[in-house]
Amino acid sequence: MNGNSENSVGQPSLAMQDETQGEQQPLQAPAQGGQYPNGGDTANVAPAAPQPERWANIPAALRKRPQWVLADPDKRPLTADGHAASSTDPATWCDFDTASRAAQAKGLHIGYMLHEGDPFTCIDLDVKDETAPQVVEGYHNAIRNFDSYTERSRSGKGFHIWIEGNIGAGRRKDGVEVYSQERFIICTGDVVLDRPIAARPAQLASLLDSLGQQQTTVSEMVELPADADDWHVLHRAVSARNTEKFCKLWQGDWQEDYTSQSEADFALLSILAFYSESNEQVRRCFRESRLGKRDKAQKDDRYLNFSLSRIRGRQAIEQQQAEAIRAQIPALDAAIDAALAESREKQRFRFKQIGEGEIDLSATRAPSMELDMMLQSLVFVAAEKPLVTFRDMPAIRVPPNVMGTLLAHNKTEVEDQKTGKMKWVPTFNIWQQHERRIVVYTLTLFWSSRSGHGLSSNR
Repeated sequence: MNGNSENSVGQPSLAMQDETQGEQQPLQAPAQGGQYPNGGDTANVAPAAPQPERWANIPAALRKRPQWVLADPDKRPLTADGHAASSTDPATWCDFDTASRAAQAKGLHIGYMLHEGDPFTCIDLDVKDETAPQVVEGYHNAIRNFDSYTERSRSGKGFHIWIEGNIGAGRRKDGVEVYSQERFIICTGDVVLDRPIAARPAQLASLLDSLGQQQTTVSEMVELPADADDWHVLHRAVSARNTEKFCKLWQGDWQEDYTSQSEADFALLSILAFYSESNEQVRRCFRESRLGKRDKAQKDDRYLNFSLSRIRGRQAIEQQQAEAIRAQIPALDAAIDAALAESREKQRFRFKQIGEGEIDLSATRAPSMELDMMLQSLVFVAAEKPLVTFRDMPAIRVPPNVMGTLLAHNKTEVEDQKTGKMKWVPTFNIWQQHERRIVVYTLTLFWSSRSGHGLSSNR
């Protein structure tokens, strides 16, 4: 399907019904609010209170489906009679008219439950006071590109783009979220772009590609006993290397490092969950912090459990990855040992050729040696005339300056103590000053056709 074609499953909203379908309609520039980022018009910043008179603007394609619920001030879905609703239990949903009457009577918002059986996808573009203007500008470009029904979010700052499509598991990255099932979307009828809900497969595929193909894994909430009391958990946290980060979060000082308190909550919960496998202990400790004093964190476990399920899911993935790496370590160690042994053997043979005069030292380039290999292989002879030899081939002995020239092509990147910048220096120079350098004062050579050669030293 062409990404620019209209293939709507619903009817145009009320303000569109007299318009021709092919006419390009600009984003609506409302009468009040903050600075509109697309050229000077003012943008409407809707109040947080529900506005039932706008709900008729919601496309009929959504209104005709019995997938509606109420939304309380904390954005929790409720049934028409005020009980908790679930995104996976259609029995807790109702039709649009019932939800509208109940929400209006209670002064609440209404919301649509996305389900795998319906044809819709919602793109949620989050905008906060501190969101950069260029990001908001990008959102407006996306609205024009998708050219499908778009309304403002409850805050009046963000946007919800409604299109046809089913993406399975949701995607989220930075301030952009895309969902087509098991998700509750508050609907306002505060129209930004008055279009039918249309299929935009090319644009959707491009967006999903930019967001990545995996949603944050959610783990089942398994309650495990605490292995230490709360004091010890907190003591571990304040004794860790990231203690400054932990203490700032604990004291509720998040504004400099996070764009929202919810992000800060997640960060603090992650730290606590690292030091305790007990979800109950993590919730209890979190509620003792200043971040944990918010009503949404105190009144029940729902908000904290949502974050904890994501944190435990991430930990499970990291554990699986660590176990997979550990399972490969023996084979990797064996391969590394074999490669090092082969490298050492080649070096011995080459240096033997140099020592026996088979290769002209001035015309040769010695094999590469890293610092660890130099520390294992080279020996500094602190005699009247200092020499450098090889632990396994003491017959080859040259002055330090000659060995330095021979190994000059081996470089190591180090930090300059004066400038703080990284620079490359000869690895042999580092070896000469290293505390693990092997130093001997006398040499005794043992030559044997059976055992080769060896080195003994008086230190």
